[in-house]
Amino acid sequence: MERLPKINSLIKQEISKIIERYFKIKDTFLTITNVETSPDLRNAKIWISVFPPAKEEEALMHLSENASQIQKMLNKKLVMKYVPKISFKIDKTAQKASRVENLLKEINNPE
Repeated sequence: MERLPKINSLIKQEISKIIERYFKIKDTFLTITNVETSPDLRNAKIWISVFPPAKEEEALMHLSENASQIQKMLNKKLVMKYVPKISFKIDKTAQKASRVENLLKEINNPE
């Protein structure tokens, strides 16, 4: 099933361009970390990473409020029978990795 990873990659690329061009958030670095499209191609979860982490909720709200506009732009860019309906989610992977790393440092360097 090679089609789904290609679609995910294409959506990730196009959403990144759209956000970079039209939906920047001041003093925030936003990255699309992953796209998960359902097998029926009807829905796609867009996972985002936000720096600084304190701006996560603001960024998620901003993107969610503008999801219909982002969807329309995506629909114009992709030539598909069905362009998946997008929704945004916060990717906490980097924060979890940092926490694990800090815990490992504490274990290895007890005071």
